[in-house]
Amino acid sequence: MNSSYVFGSTQYHIELERLRAIENPFDPASRCLLTAAGIAANSNCLESGVGADSIPRWLSNVVFPSGRITAVDLDRRFLHNL
Repeated sequence: MNSSYVFGSTQYHIELERLRAIENPFDPASRCLLTAAGIAANSNCLESGVGADSIPRWLSNVVFPSGRITAVDLDRRFLHNL
């Protein structure tokens, strides 16, 4: 973990709660924008700043089994669910 990441030293459950709070109001608009951009089955996607993983999980339902998602984040604590 990069020690310069501002939320890098937060406790796991507190950081997860913070990230989920961000996802709730913003994910619907993100999904609309991604759909409008043409994300569909067979798409190859790069998700940068994964957070608590809600968008990559949503993407997996859209693009799999023939598409692909690459997910990156400075804080990798929540990537194990992907």
